[in-house]
Amino acid sequence: QGRGGDIRFIARSIEPLAPAAERAAAGVRVRLYDAASVSDVQKFLAQAPKGRGRVTLQLELDGGEEAEMELPGAWQLSETVKADLRALGGGLDVSEY
Repeated sequence: QGRGGDIRFIARSIEPLAPAAERAAAGVRVRLYDAASVSDVQKFLAQAPKGRGRVTLQLELDGGEEAEMELPGAWQLSETVKADLRALGGGLDVSEY
C-alpha cells in the first residue's frame, strides 16, 4: 500500500490478453459426433500455426462408450483457431483443459 491508503501496482510487462490466454491453456478437447469429422480436423490442423497447445479428440462410440486420443503435435490455440475448430463439421464442441 502506498501513502494515504492508495494501492500501487508495479508491472514488469504488459501484453494483450489473447496471446497470454493462448499460453495459459494446455490444450483443447474436440468432441466429435461422427468419425467423418476426424479428417476435417486433421486437414484444418495441418494448416494451423504450430505452437504449444495440445489437441485431444473425443468420439462417442456405439453403446454410449467414448474414445479419446491426443493428437501428435502442438498448435497455437488462439481464439480464432478455436472458433474455426468449432465451425468444422457443422459445429463441434471445443473446450479448454
